[in-house]
Amino acid sequence: YHDVLDNEGLVRHGKAEGMLAGIVLAKLLGKQSVGFIDSDNYFPGSVFEYTRLFSAGLSQAKSPFSMVRIQWHSKPKIVDSDLFFAKWGRVSRITNQYLNQILSYYSGYETDALCTGNAGEHAMSMPLALLLDYSAGFSVEAYHFVSLLEKFGGVLPSPFPEATKSGIEVFQMESRNPHLHVANKGAEHIREMIHHSLAVLFHSEICPARLKKEILRELHRRKIVGKDEPLLAPRKYRALGGIDFDAASKMTDWALLGNFIPV
Repeated sequence: YHDVLDNEGLVRHGKAEGMLAGIVLAKLLGKQSVGFIDSDNYFPGSVFEYTRLFSAGLSQAKSPFSMVRIQWHSKPKIVDSDLFFAKWGRVSRITNQYLNQILSYYSGYETDALCTGNAGEHAMSMPLALLLDYSAGFSVEAYHFVSLLEKFGGVLPSPFPEATKSGIEVFQMESRNPHLHVANKGAEHIREMIHHSLAVLFHSEICPARLKKEILRELHRRKIVGKDEPLLAPRKYRALGGIDFDAASKMTDWALLGNFIPV
């Protein structure tokens, strides 16, 4: 699997690349599921709560292809020297809006069902984790939904008809603790996240022309993309299911890995 390597043969630096490496390692260790938690969270009880939510969601699944995505109860911010418990992040509200629009386009019903478009805290059953495609940068969480719709949404022929027949279950679960994370990273960081998240939807085969125009208007209005500037096309990574994990396990230096993996 050479997709994550750069021109020097090293794994590219990035969130998605780290997630892919984590999935591969979990599979090699025989795990049935894999979960992710953003590391910029300062609330001491968050990891314990998130893992319990992952377990609660995955244990309800009737399909082997399932995912749990966590919606934070709130994201506290300092406003005029007071603590304000905001419900939605500045990026999440925009990503969710356009993901819901594509659902509405194909279903014919207006919806706000998707509320976890940028959920860094999420877990997947291993069978589903190996079937999804991934994208680089800040688009990786939003692209989960895009890849799900592309492969299993019934718009395009599914490359995995057995998985489609079993059904894909997505659990969106709200935490009780607030999400206290790294202080404001600046407007440019927010702009970059919005750009990446909307770009993967814009470049998808299932994105209708009308929605493409709305996405472009949004990015132009926010001055994230100039009028004559091309929209970013995030790097895509193929699903990991094609890896021969038995062969990979035989080639792995488990003694070396033991120095890094807590037992």
